[in-house]
Amino acid sequence: MSRPAVYQHFKNKEEVFRAVGERLVAELVEAATGTALEPSSSDEQARRLRRLVDLVAVGLTDRSPRRSDGLVVAVSGP
Repeated sequence: MSRPAVYQHFKNKEEVFRAVGERLVAELVEAATGTALEPSSSDEQARRLRRLVDLVAVGLTDRSPRRSDGLVVAVSGP
């Protein structure tokens, strides 16, 4: 998508970033809600949420056009 096409929908860069952030948060909340509603022990839910955070962190890194080739962001836990 070209820059002029983006700015036909958004006033400025701040609005673009806000829209992207809102979408990412909505996706994260939806995924976390689904994980929390699945029947399982609290330990298993905690493991699933940690896995979800890992996937989101790596996904954000992979989506960044300016990321370093060797950069991997993840949260580790037991």
